[in-house]
Amino acid sequence: MTQQTYPNPQAHSFIHGGPQYEPQYEEQPSDYYPNQQQGEPYHHAPGHQPRRNIPNRQYPNEPYHNGPPYQSHGSYPEQPYSRYPQHDGPYHEAPMYHSPGYSPNQAPYHDEEPVYGSEGNLHILQAPNEEQTPPPPYDGYQIDDSLNTPRWCQFSEFGYVRGAYTFGEGIGIRHNYSTLTALFAPLVPYDDYYPFLDLRAHYIKNKRWAANVGGGLRWRDCMTGFIFGANLYYDYRNTTQTDFNQFGFGLEFFTNCFEMRLNAYFPVGDVTHCEDHVFSDYIGPYYAVCGLTEIAQKGVDLEVGHTFWKCPYFSVFGAIGGYYYTDVCGHRHHNHNNEKRWGEKARACINVGSLLSLQARFFHDNHQNSFWQGMAMLSIPLDFCFGIALRENYNRVFTQPVERNEMIVKRRYCNWSSNW
Repeated sequence: MTQQTYPNPQAHSFIHGGPQYEPQYEEQPSDYYPNQQQGEPYHHAPGHQPRRNIPNRQYPNEPYHNGPPYQSHGSYPEQPYSRYPQHDGPYHEAPMYHSPGYSPNQAPYHDEEPVYGSEGNLHILQAPNEEQTPPPPYDGYQIDDSLNTPRWCQFSEFGYVRGAYTFGEGIGIRHNYSTLTALFAPLVPYDDYYPFLDLRAHYIKNKRWAANVGGGLRWRDCMTGFIFGANLYYDYRNTTQTDFNQFGFGLEFFTNCFEMRLNAYFPVGDVTHCEDHVFSDYIGPYYAVCGLTEIAQKGVDLEVGHTFWKCPYFSVFGAIGGYYYTDVCGHRHHNHNNEKRWGEKARACINVGSLLSLQARFFHDNHQNSFWQGMAMLSIPLDFCFGIALRENYNRVFTQPVERNEMIVKRRYCNWSSNW
């Protein structure tokens, strides 16, 4: 390759960014460039030239012209040579010189030939863009394609089907039961809003059933990042004596430090049921009557929790709270003293993404003293984004189940009466 010779090496070094002749630019427009527009770079202004008021700055072989600033300097060749074959002006107006992102190390030097396109136009070499950094992690982790998961799939866009088994004693229930849940979310979820429809069915034992139908909305405040939630449920429970119905309302508040939930329960309809059992196996005309009564209780519970440890696949969550229930009075069978129930509760949960959850619950109150309950739950995303569901610990606030008492709280008692 033939080495090219420049007419004036000092001018070439000055034009193309030599370290000893690095151009200096004024930050604000001045009278030196009368036609420069506000905000226009100096190297785009007509008659561009470096500042000459810098002390100890020397420009060899470059006479200074006192004429208009549009007049080129003596050391600048007026005619192009092979480096810019299609450029007719001075070198400081050549495309290479004022191209955005220009770097001296990127310009072709003596041992390089200019690059032309198919139509003979010179391809302007641009400085390579800065290395593109990956987008910021979503809530602390970077979603990748290791499990063939699309990057736009931040959480399940259709909802979940969940199966759970609960064992031990709970508030108002002393039997194990199985649960099937369908959580439906919008087809196109919004980043800051997550409306949902929640359907749950429970099988207790001896052909007794319970169900919950509800919906809610979770939304994120764009200023603080806090997440707020509200939900409304209808609950049903079948017992050995009657059927109970109630409405429940819940509020949620989530921050980076803690989670808080408040739920209220209001039985409706026939909230008591009484059956009389007569015992007459006595000598003489004596008998005793047991009025077996079931009554639903209204109440409220509160929980405050914190995620103690989490990684892209696992998280450990703990919460404490309390609850208060009381009998619903005012019905014909309710001829007893109003009984109140209050206590404390605690919950520990280990999550494997949003796919598997193991919970242990502890209760203590003035009615049952201390008792335990456990639960295991498996979730399947309806859009089959298993990769995201496995790493969803950081944004599972939107998709996690609503924590509330699924069973209508009731109590059973017997009123005795006799004729002796």
